[in-house]
Amino acid sequence: MRHGWIIKLLMSASPICDGSYFSPEALGRPVTTRYASVHCGKDGYWNRFTPHLSYSSILAYAESIQKYVNNGELANAGELYYPIRLKPRGANRLNNLVQNGVNHIEIRNVDINPFAAYGIDARDLKFIELLLLFLVSGEDRPLTRDEQDTAAENFKNAALLDIDAARIHMPDGAVLSAREAGRNLLQKMRTFYSREGITAAPYEPGDILEDQEKKLIVPGRRYAELLTASEAEF
Repeated sequence: MRHGWIIKLLMSASPICDGSYFSPEALGRPVTTRYASVHCGKDGYWNRFTPHLSYSSILAYAESIQKYVNNGELANAGELYYPIRLKPRGANRLNNLVQNGVNHIEIRNVDINPFAAYGIDARDLKFIELLLLFLVSGEDRPLTRDEQDTAAENFKNAALLDIDAARIHMPDGAVLSAREAGRNLLQKMRTFYSREGITAAPYEPGDILEDQEKKLIVPGRRYAELLTASEAEF
């Protein structure tokens, strides 16, 4: 939750939508928005409230979601529209999660990549794997309510097209541009994998991280930027 915004920053690929998303009068007219990913931005697919969940145990996590179902803010657990969720095997029910544990971490902020044959580049998948392994190695401390509010804000800000104007609130209290925050986190990952000597065949961590960093260094390299350029040319 603290660092998942970087996935949105690096993999946004939906800056254009039908105009009717914002105004019924614009039906059928494509609109290039201020977002690199419309559905993950402030105007996107979120609950009307910022949920505060417990990550102290699976039971506490399930109970913190159930309270929103009980008070009517969620119709059911599946209506929690959050970028990262813990999921059980089989039916997405909280009792199944409590009884059988976590089968996988659902990452819901990856856009379909129109430049990849299967909708996602293998190098992006490998980066997500490297990110999760890096975060598992870090400090384990509770996520406060304020930090959860900040995390949700970071996810939304990382979905903006202008990553120099977008702001990311760092765990140490610093506020950086999304571009600078992204490069800082990638550098920490690079240092970690270089120190640990971990390989990730068929790709090396250094190569994967360098490929991602180019999206933040080379103008027009992000998928959303490529799409807006293509729209302009069209």
